[in-house]
Parts: sequence; C-alpha cells; structure tokens
Amino acid sequence: MGLVSLALFSSCSSSAFVVKESRVIPEDFAGMVHAGNTRTDEEYALLNNMGVSWILATFYWGSIEPQQGVWNFSNYDSYVDRAKQDGKKIIAVLAYDTPWMYSEEDKKKPNPHIRPKDIPKYLNFVEATVLRYRDKVDVWSVWNEPNIARFWKGSKQDFIVLTKAAIQKIRELAPEATILAGAFSGLPTIPFVSESYVGYVKALFESGAMEQANGIAFHPYSTNPQGTAALYDSLVKLVTPYGFQDNIWITEVGYPTHGLYPSRVSEEKQPAYVIQTMCTLAARGARVICWYEMFDKYNQEDKRTADSEHYFGLLYPNYEPKQGAAAYGLVSRYIGGMTYQPQSLSRDGVPSSIVTYYFEGENNRATLIIWKNSGKQTLRLSLPGTGHVLHDAVTGAAHTLEPQTTLAIGTMPSIITWTMNGDSPSISN
Repeated sequence: MGLVSLALFSSCSSSAFVVKESRVIPEDFAGMVHAGNTRTDEEYALLNNMGVSWILATFYWGSIEPQQGVWNFSNYDSYVDRAKQDGKKIIAVLAYDTPWMYSEEDKKKPNPHIRPKDIPKYLNFVEATVLRYRDKVDVWSVWNEPNIARFWKGSKQDFIVLTKAAIQKIRELAPEATILAGAFSGLPTIPFVSESYVGYVKALFESGAMEQANGIAFHPYSTNPQGTAALYDSLVKLVTPYGFQDNIWITEVGYPTHGLYPSRVSEEKQPAYVIQTMCTLAARGARVICWYEMFDKYNQEDKRTADSEHYFGLLYPNYEPKQGAAAYGLVSRYIGGMTYQPQSLSRDGVPSSIVTYYFEGENNRATLIIWKNSGKQTLRLSLPGTGHVLHDAVTGAAHTLEPQTTLAIGTMPSIITWTMNGDSPSISN
C-alpha cells in the first residue's frame, strides 16, 4: 500500500459528505484486498459471511518468471482455482520487476522501474499470465501506485508507455476483458515519497492509453471518511471530461488501527469508518470498493511494531474478527443491489450534522444508515412497513424495532432494515 506519510484531508462539511443524486449500487460492489491466500475453508466461510464478491491479488512478475523463460504458476493456479470454487471474482494486478532483468550495474540504481527497452520482457510476462488465466480472472489491473516511489522509480512518461503497451497486449489476448489502469494513490505530493496522481491521470488519457481500458483504479486513502469522499470527488471531476466518471474502481481503501500513520483509527472507531467509507463511495458511484485488507500481520496479543502497514486488517491472523469486520458485512449485505434514494427520506428539522444514507431494493426492502458527526441526538423515526431490525455495527447482532420509535443517534452508525409498505420514511427532531 506504501502509505509512508499522509496529508490531513480532514476538512469536509457534512453537507458535502452526503450525496444528493440517486444511484444504483451494484450487487457485487464489495471487495477485499489480500484475501483468499490461505485457501482454507475457514477463510472462505468468513469471506462469504462478510459478503465479499471480489478479491484482489498482485500477480508478481518475479514470482511467475523467476528466471527468464522459466515459468512458475503453481502458487497462482491454486489461488485462482480456490477462489473460483467459492464463486469469487478476481482482480489481478500485473506488477513489479524481476531481478534477472537487471545487469549488475543496473542493480546499483533505484528500482523498481521497467525501462522502455525492457517493456517487451514485461509484455512476455503479461502474455503468459493472461493466456493462462483469461477464462478465470475477471479484471486485469496494470501496476500499483506508480505515483509512490516505493513502487515506481521511473519517469511518468515511462509509466505511460508501459501502461499503454500492457493494455494493448491484454486487449489482443482477451478482447472481452475488463482492464483497469492506474491504481493511483490519493496521496498528495510528498518530496521523495509520492507525486500527485493528477498529472498521471491526465497523461494517461492524453496519451491515448485509456482508449482500450474499461476503468481507472484509485486508492483514496485519507485520515477519515470525509477526506476519502473528497478525494473521490476530485477524481470524478478530473476524469469527467474523458467520460470516465462512472468507471472508477476503488481497489484499495482503509485505515490502520495501530502504528504511526496519521490515518490511524482506534479499533473501537473502526466500524464507523468502515460503514461511512463504504456508504459514501458506493453512493458516489464506485463500481467496486476493495477494503485494504483482510488480515493484520499480528494477533491481538502479539507484540506490535510501529509500522502501520501491518494493521489495516479486518481480522487477526488467527481469524478472530476486529471490530470493523461485522460492519463491513452489514454494509455489503444490506446496500448491495439496492438503489440509493436520498429524496425518498423526509427530514423534518434534522440538522446537517445528522448524516443519512437511505436505500431501497427489490421486494420492498429498505435500509437506513444514520449517524451524527459528533455527540448524540435523539430523533423520531417513522418507518412504515414491517420487520424492522436494528443491526449492531460492532457485533452484527440484530434487534427488533418498532415502525414508530425514537432512537439516540451518535457517531457509531445505526443500520436499520425493514420491508416497506409503500409509504415514505421520515426522521424528525
């Protein structure tokens, strides 16, 4: 993920946070990064229970072609076969260099960077991998976070040349494939660490590299969900002139629960951030939202390090869920396949600090997700219909609720589901 530092995207008003237009949420919008690697029934049971449709993995060139012309697909064969066994859709990131491509002199220079003269070698890897998995991998994504120095130390132009050639190669081999470009980090310019994604995005489109792509991959990492929403909105504005505003895939987003990153959030607050982030990105039109990531590196009782990269997970390595795991499952289960309908919820005297995301679906299903940006406030809820359930964001536990009720709304989102009877719901002060 390469989040070495982070600007504080913390200012975003609640009115800007809320989306005003209706939006159909894809049934399979929920994804997970670094999931499925254990191949165990236990992990896949968790993925199924959490409503994960997509899993994302990096297909490392160095692992697949450890020596020039010597191919080793055994690890990815078992990964892909296990995922397909449980009906998971796969996003395969074709990335990084391989040691044999460098001379001894090259190895003294900053890497990774595939120079234009080495692109044919990379394309051999792309061809071999796509031919092997084109009937099983659902989406191909070219590279990862090139605007982060950890992942790309070459020039912007060299990356554009690489991307264009890779997309063309994939399209030749798999004409119906879904292809993503970019996977840009939302980090701003940080000297020697990162460069703004803006210049990369413009260069991709202006070069014609995106003409055969289906979508742009983005990682809107921020210190809070409001900042994440603001980053997404900025990308929408950037790609709208190119007609790609509805073709944005969030292939990483998340917050660590330990370490030194300024985006760190307490585990107690993790469920709120999961719900708010997934709601706002889905309502804004993200095709898929892949949470970063499935597992922490250490169990809860283990000695911790200061590296936040180890603590983005929703579960511990021993499969024990962190507090955000149930929240992810609730959102994926109760807004996937629904239509976001902000105009169908009446708000009478409710302040803007109360954030609501209201969804309607087939068979008169309804979901209301509501929270207050700070403090608490008791509201009157009128939710005509039957079968009202209040879902606990931390545990996932279900509690029955009356159609006419009062509810204390706080910073931890309340998730309410029910079957409508045709009348519109309302909340009032």
